[in-house]
Amino acid sequence: MAHVGIIGGGITGLFSAYYLKRAGHEVWVFDRGRFTEGCSYGNAGMIVPSHIVPLAAPSVVRKGLKWLLQHKSPFAIKLAWDAGLLQWLYLFYRHATTENVRWAVPHLAALSLHSRQLYQDLDAAGEVDLGFRASGILMLCQSAATEAEERHVADLANAYGIEARLLSAKALSEMDPSVTYSVRSAIYYPGDAILDPALTMQSLQAYLVQRGVHFCPGQEVHALRAEQGAVKALLTTDGEHAFDHYVLCGGVWSDNLLRRLGMRLPLAGGKGYSFVLPNTFSLQLPALLLDHRVSVTPYGAQVRFGGTMELGRCRTSIDYAKVQGIYEAISVYYPAWQSAPPAVEAVWHGFRPCSPDGLPYIGTASGLRNLHIAAGHGMLGVSLAPASGEAIARIITTGEQPPAAFSPGRFAVHTR
Repeated sequence: MAHVGIIGGGITGLFSAYYLKRAGHEVWVFDRGRFTEGCSYGNAGMIVPSHIVPLAAPSVVRKGLKWLLQHKSPFAIKLAWDAGLLQWLYLFYRHATTENVRWAVPHLAALSLHSRQLYQDLDAAGEVDLGFRASGILMLCQSAATEAEERHVADLANAYGIEARLLSAKALSEMDPSVTYSVRSAIYYPGDAILDPALTMQSLQAYLVQRGVHFCPGQEVHALRAEQGAVKALLTTDGEHAFDHYVLCGGVWSDNLLRRLGMRLPLAGGKGYSFVLPNTFSLQLPALLLDHRVSVTPYGAQVRFGGTMELGRCRTSIDYAKVQGIYEAISVYYPAWQSAPPAVEAVWHGFRPCSPDGLPYIGTASGLRNLHIAAGHGMLGVSLAPASGEAIARIITTGEQPPAAFSPGRFAVHTR
């Protein structure tokens, strides 16, 4: 049995604690907040094996350059003199290639499918209330270019065992006659699912508390003390704490701790927004409005809409033009939709931790044998959390590392 300290109480940190506890370890979870905020709470709650193409892809660069000129677009870069961001952008550009996509797809597909199965098993066990719904998810296309691109993705998905069904506008109307859609076509992924992120976090934390996991809220980890190739202690606002193993799940802030050890973990904060509106016509099927990059997640009487990828420093201000872009997209795809736009104070925002090649960092840190990292999941944090947490538990329990594609040292960036 090992004593393990986890830095970060988001969904990846909680699933790491879940699988470590199941393996018989003693676990402490540290978080600078109260375990009630962050990207794990206000996101779209989508479990998406369908998302096998990494963020670093040629199409993202093409669209991103166009969107930079549109204030309400789903993409922005808040430029500032930040060496870390400039390095990240350079690495992203280098990896946004067809070759990177071909290399990444099988790794991402395998991890995503396994994570989806773990969610299904957890829901079936009934120990944690996820608000899980295996509804499938629709990808809605407005333009011919988007349709062609998504048909290619669907072909890839089917080749890797992820079922994708192409639907004409007529077939979509027959599948969901209660909703009026205005689309060119759709792709339906029946294996995708949704959960309620806030409910999942609260229920999972309560389950872990009952099983003896120690939670340390309001304790920001501001440094790691390392000697002779191992971490000896973590330093928090409450003092110094020593463990056998350390797990870094600090989201976009993970890099800050590593810098002080002379290491870099290339990460960029991708700011996203979401808001909840009344479900005005009993929408049932979750969807992605692909031309506008908006997520639609119905939860009974309410629907959560989300979107935007705003790269730059992690500022807490709300760019309401981006929120307006999300809101205006709704009626483009659902012409019968009627609701007032959200008030500024009702808009949630969070910072997705994005790696430059679109794959998460999962594995042991280079040169520190007892520091293990699970970060950089981008928009797939919720979707990949169980598989990532299970991988961390396997490393500590058996020494087995995940595939090298997820290695935290794959960019070999050191500052001293």
